[in-house]
Amino acid sequence: MTPPLRMLSGARLLLALLLLVTAPLAASANETAGAGDVVGPYLLVDAKSGDVLEEHDALRPWYPASTTKLMTAFVVFRALEVGEITLKSPVVMSQHAYNQPYAARFFKPGSVLTVDNALKVMLARSSNDMAMAIAESVGDGYDNFLLRMNLEAKRLGMTRTQFINPHGLYNPHQVTCARDLAILTRAIFDEFPRYRHYFNVPAIKVGGAVKRNTNLLIGRYRGATGMKTGYICDSGWNLVATAQRGRRELIAVVLGADNAIDRAERAARLLDAGFNRGGGLFSGGPDITRINSGSRYTEAYDMRDQVCSPQKGKQVASKSNPIYKPMKGGLIMVDEGDGFKPSHIGQRKGPVTPIVVATGGVEGPGVDDLAQEILSAQLGVMPRPRPTIAIPPRPQLATAFAPSEEASKAAPVDPVLLLAAPALMPRPRPDR
Repeated sequence: MTPPLRMLSGARLLLALLLLVTAPLAASANETAGAGDVVGPYLLVDAKSGDVLEEHDALRPWYPASTTKLMTAFVVFRALEVGEITLKSPVVMSQHAYNQPYAARFFKPGSVLTVDNALKVMLARSSNDMAMAIAESVGDGYDNFLLRMNLEAKRLGMTRTQFINPHGLYNPHQVTCARDLAILTRAIFDEFPRYRHYFNVPAIKVGGAVKRNTNLLIGRYRGATGMKTGYICDSGWNLVATAQRGRRELIAVVLGADNAIDRAERAARLLDAGFNRGGGLFSGGPDITRINSGSRYTEAYDMRDQVCSPQKGKQVASKSNPIYKPMKGGLIMVDEGDGFKPSHIGQRKGPVTPIVVATGGVEGPGVDDLAQEILSAQLGVMPRPRPTIAIPPRPQLATAFAPSEEASKAAPVDPVLLLAAPALMPRPRPDR
């Protein structure tokens, strides 16, 4: 369903205003610039109570990388809950989505999957092309989808987060923090518990190939319940991990690890410490909304030199620079300067049972228009207008969303217009 021009214009206007209102305040360069290796932020939270058990720089701005896809999924869940789409609604792989950098490319342009299968591919394999295809296919188009992501972040109190794209590829203005990712994870648990299984898919099978989940804790760590990985050179290796033992469930957020094993080990150690600490009246710390460590930082730290530098070379094992060795049978060993020992990640628990994903199976509203959408996708002309900015954002946003001269002269918009923003959120489709 193509929204009226007035609706699209309003969506873009509100997106511009929202980015202006919610963006972290600009300041000078990071205080740690020029220092040695930085310890990335981390956070351990009780999923039910919101009590913080461990944390370091939890409010420090950081590039989210593919942990962005937690919010991409959240927006889809909202559309599902209000009946705007169903799990069998179509997601079309456009040429534009297919061409995203570091794309999985399991499905060619013109392929049509159900929302159900698209979510499994995006979350299990962190597929950038599928995240873009979802944003283009769900709701009222790409611009509106991004608006929804930022509106949801604002509603949840993710005050140090803003989204510029749905997959997490590098953009200097796409930032988050460990606290905000934990807030989002708790919101998924509270608001959409019926969709939690999408974050715990052990592997998918596409054609004849089996692709394991990028989260190493799934199928290894005792009680692991899933969530999401992320990696770009600028962010380092990120992980939001959840685990449950008995009636307790914990959320660990690790940002800026050195590699895929390192992020899993750091998360596993946090989770172990939390479970060993036990529950009860005096086991918790401050509420997640009351912490402020890392708030003095105003810009995301760039991990590129620390993680992706070709000069990094071989390092000596130490507590700050552990060396990992995967063993036959799935065990992962770690050396922190005192010899190799079993990691906290755990050993792989038997053979994996993949979930088969394929094209087809779509039903419901939107199917009648598929022929035109598929043709457009194959030709690479899926409509994707860039936002028209009516209010100039802060200076460092100008390169990403440059307003036209005419738009810059537009009359200021009263911030109370944000109160109308829910009108642009998912709406039930009319019966056909």
